[in-house]
Amino acid sequence: MADARTDLIDQAARIGRAELGPRAAELDRAPRYPHESVRAMQQAGFPAVLIPAEYGGTGMSLAVACRLLDELAQWCSGTPLILTSTWTTAFPLLLGGSADIRRKWLPAFAAGTAQGCFAVTEQGAGNDVGGIQTRVQPDGGGWVINGEKWFAGNAEAADLFLIAASMDPGAGPAGTCIMLVERGTPGLEIGEKIEKMGLRGAIHSPIKLQDVRVPADALLAQSKDAFRLLMRTLDLARPLTSAACLGIARAALSDSLRYAGERSTFGRPIADRQQVQRLIAEMAIDIEAGSQLTHPLAGEIDASFAEFSAVDGPSRFTARASMAKLFTSRMVARVATRAVQIHGATGYVTGSRVERLYRDARGAELYEGTSEIHELLIGRDLLRSAHGAG
Repeated sequence: MADARTDLIDQAARIGRAELGPRAAELDRAPRYPHESVRAMQQAGFPAVLIPAEYGGTGMSLAVACRLLDELAQWCSGTPLILTSTWTTAFPLLLGGSADIRRKWLPAFAAGTAQGCFAVTEQGAGNDVGGIQTRVQPDGGGWVINGEKWFAGNAEAADLFLIAASMDPGAGPAGTCIMLVERGTPGLEIGEKIEKMGLRGAIHSPIKLQDVRVPADALLAQSKDAFRLLMRTLDLARPLTSAACLGIARAALSDSLRYAGERSTFGRPIADRQQVQRLIAEMAIDIEAGSQLTHPLAGEIDASFAEFSAVDGPSRFTARASMAKLFTSRMVARVATRAVQIHGATGYVTGSRVERLYRDARGAELYEGTSEIHELLIGRDLLRSAHGAG
């Protein structure tokens, strides 16, 4: 098993070097869906990593998925997030889907013949799930959905959409439900891609749902069960996001080490300057700290997956997932800032890789929960443990 995992990570490095890296600058200049890179990742079996073997996957391993993202994000910050979109769509199906739903979609996700999009965010409801305004109402023997989603990752290519909605917008989280909507369903409209500051190799789009009618079994979960699926999916997604941050930071450090050896001032390489050595050391320490928060956590979730999946509210991993995401999202911004400083004006020029990494890094504090939300989650968890109160 260890040899297979090592081979997979080695393959990620090869694909990153051959496929993702050469296209990263192009995708930043002119964002588009990177069909060639996605095809290479699918052929390598990367989507199957988080799918159980009984559904055609290679086994439920968050640890391997995190290692993959850590490696791939060193070559392109945005493209690996396409994998995350499908994984976070597959996970709620695994936990809450019927046998028929799992058999229909999970093997297709594992094989790369289908992709997913988990659409939670709205312009007026991001971290506040209870504020979701997309509405679901009974319609004969099925359901009708109306609303709009915002910043939906991979919507352009997804075959299956998980829509977080509400059966009663006034009921807060208790009214929450998760609906399955297949591409091509009348009334489902994917808007033009959102132009972003960074992570332009990952396409995000608005979604409009106007009188979208779906059958009765399109209701994946509601109320308490829906909230549990959302919580567990976020617990899974946050280490994945942390791993991607590590990859971006490693790329920034690598470029800085190379440039410090090439650039000279006053007759000496800047690598000889103590100020530059200090920046390099701080970058390396930050990356190591982030790695220690992220990768061991992923392994522990794997080892306790049955327990992790069954918890209704915050799991014993929720605060640690927030710690990893909060730290690495701030860490990658610090590392990218130091990389630009080491490069000087060269790093400030549009088209330089560290300039692109600097913009890519900034988004990490915003998606999968803002930094402020993670501070609240961590603080609440610690206080709950100390005082037994919510």
